[in-house]
Amino acid sequence: MNKERFLYWKFEKLYSEKEVDILNNEILQNIISSSRDVPAEDVVKTADVKIIDSSKIELLGRMTDSIVEANKNNFGYNIYLEKHHMNYNSYSHKNQGRYDYHLDMIYQNPASDIKLTAILNLSTETYDGGTFCIYTGKESEISEIEIPGNMIIFPSFLLHKVKPVIRGTRKTLSVWVSGPKFQ
Repeated sequence: MNKERFLYWKFEKLYSEKEVDILNNEILQNIISSSRDVPAEDVVKTADVKIIDSSKIELLGRMTDSIVEANKNNFGYNIYLEKHHMNYNSYSHKNQGRYDYHLDMIYQNPASDIKLTAILNLSTETYDGGTFCIYTGKESEISEIEIPGNMIIFPSFLLHKVKPVIRGTRKTLSVWVSGPKFQ
């Protein structure tokens, strides 16, 4: 069986505009005030990041189910199916919000690796810039994530970045899915 595999998996209109509004409101009610973002080392990140408890937001079950579906259909990793803390990212033109090239990896854990990254666009206003890119020897702009309600999933070991936002605010929800160590 020679099944084509893709660099990233996309879900278009995973959430409607109304559901994006609901998610933004519920997220703001479920911020974990004691947690803080830990960006990749030696990389510029100028987003405002809030950590949320996704287990309290029922509507996010669709996001989790979609990650499982994408893994089954394209990636085939052995992953843990657990409730996750997620990053609610706000990239503003006021500080040219961006996140330079980085990997979503943590090497210190002896039992597991981060395997997949999922990003859901929760923007409620139009913005310019903030283009999401993946680098695999050449830079690829991933335009599907620019539409509110759309989600992309990709292997966490791929270099990726968010270019500076030059007008408006780009809002996303990010989650990292781990599993047993790669062998």
